[in-house]
Amino acid sequence: MTEKEFGLVGVGNALVDVLSREDESVIAELAKMGLEKGVMNMVTKAQSEAVYDLMGATTEMSGGSGANSLACFASLGGKGAFIGKIADDQFGEIFKHDMEAQGITLSAAIDTDGDSTGHSHIIVTPDGERTMNTYLGCSTNFDEGDVDVDLIARSEITLLEGYLFDKPKAKAAFRVAAQAAKDSGGKVALTLSDKGCVERHYEDFKKLADESVDILIGNESEIMALTLAENFEAAVKQVQEAGKTAILTKGSRGAVIVDQGKVYDIASVKPEKLEDTTGAGDAFAGAALYGLSKGMSPQDAGDLAAKVASFTISHVGARSPDTSFAEMFLK
Repeated sequence: MTEKEFGLVGVGNALVDVLSREDESVIAELAKMGLEKGVMNMVTKAQSEAVYDLMGATTEMSGGSGANSLACFASLGGKGAFIGKIADDQFGEIFKHDMEAQGITLSAAIDTDGDSTGHSHIIVTPDGERTMNTYLGCSTNFDEGDVDVDLIARSEITLLEGYLFDKPKAKAAFRVAAQAAKDSGGKVALTLSDKGCVERHYEDFKKLADESVDILIGNESEIMALTLAENFEAAVKQVQEAGKTAILTKGSRGAVIVDQGKVYDIASVKPEKLEDTTGAGDAFAGAALYGLSKGMSPQDAGDLAAKVASFTISHVGARSPDTSFAEMFLK
């Protein structure tokens, strides 16, 4: 791959994670609102405010799937950038400050339609499960005019976040971003993000994956939804035959990396303690992309990613801003 200014640029939802530790009684209150434990619930502005009222002391940090992957990539020493949409508000300032503090170049269009910066109220229960209640806010207004094609042209890999696919304008933006990457000799990576998201937009996902994507990122259910395979092994075989690179996680059972027709089994690394599963997949993807972009073998890139993901779930929040992963894992 030609050496470019940036190793990775993400295109995704600019969100702020608002985290708190709560017991199961709060989960019971969420259930009354129709919100499910342990998943990513999409909520309205009113629901978001109601969830916040149930939360105790909170910690705020920039989030969003693609942005979390970028944070891990940067923490390992990679040069990263992010493209998204924020509002001129407190959440927007938090997102901007956090990304720039991690050395990530931010190209964020400022929304003028009056909606707030997207945010996710994340409740972490004693079992380490995280229940995400996400209000996308002005992220839903992201369109092709917000795509910084110059930044993409200066990046080796462009990471497209599947969660954005829920809006027609964002689909058009993805096409522009993918074309800009291809035109400049870069690679396109796509996070499938969520099984339901893949199922809702199957034809669009499939077309993008077949025509423009070099690297697929997802978990078992997501890749099975994309390939329509009956089991994970069959899905992996389809990816092999298509000649794609894929980073596929299996939770506590490790992961698989597919590259140049070969399948690499990646063992999971048991965390010291299970604090919070937020962002484990994002961390794995960011670290694996770092390893692959630096010429590591798929096995070594996967083993590095497993260590980073394990560390991530032993701490609250999808990131560990005070700890350099390069210091921890690359010495």
